Amino acid sequence: MPFPARLGFVLLSVPPWVFAMALIADASWAIALWPWAESRLSYIFIASVSGAIAAPIMWIGLSGELGAAQGGAINLLMIDGFFTAFFLFKGFGEGEARLIAYGVGSGLATIAVGAIFLWSTRTPVRDQRPVPLVIRLSFAAFAVLLLVSGALVLLRVPGVFPWPLTQETALLCGVIFIGASFYFTHAVIWPSRANATGQLLGFLVYDLILIGPFLSRFADVEPEYRVSLVVYTLVIVYSGALAAFYLATNLLALARQATEELALRRS
Repeated sequence: MPFPARLGFVLLSVPPWVFAMALIADASWAIALWPWAESRLSYIFIASVSGAIAAPIMWIGLSGELGAAQGGAINLLMIDGFFTAFFLFKGFGEGEARLIAYGVGSGLATIAVGAIFLWSTRTPVRDQRPVPLVIRLSFAAFAVLLLVSGALVLLRVPGVFPWPLTQETALLCGVIFIGASFYFTHAVIWPSRANATGQLLGFLVYDLILIGPFLSRFADVEPEYRVSLVVYTLVIVYSGALAAFYLATNLLALARQATEELALRRS
């Protein structure tokens, strides 16, 4: 992967990092970017998704593992494609120029992600070592859980999310869950360490952003949301511990490998 392309991926990760941190900091400009008013917990959730997208993109740039972009690209193609249709349909239907602009932006993102996907399919994954069985089984469980949860959220089944959502945000969150389900399914089918590392980095960022707000919510959670809050928190704790353990034992080795490759190229 040429250095300019690697730098491009690192720079591409900056906007979602900034957006995530701004939402966590309750910055007014970041909140204003979301098309409609939401609760504080919803903004934190959006920040966690943005951070989970940024982390694998940055890792691909730093590691040069372009082939590992396929799973994430499939995920984003589904999400951005749906967002494009949703915002354009709603924007033209309601005569809202702002929503139309969101639709156009999502469409451009879909095209860009599609190009990255095609590029990644022509680039073999370098680190094809298999992941431990516990990682593969966990990814399979995450894929099923995300698919079922996403479908239930789309069907507006009450109590699936640990707090109430607006109808529009529930629709988008359901699609985000289903897209993430395909991301993990890709890693189950092609269980290489290159594929797993980016996903676990994204999951770790997602978990770190959500764990504090979720634990705080136990103090005043409504009875109808308590079960989903318990389940969601357990998933966050487990996935965070899994990601932290795996990354701690593998990232140092990957960093050494990347450094050695760069040194060989310069020599």
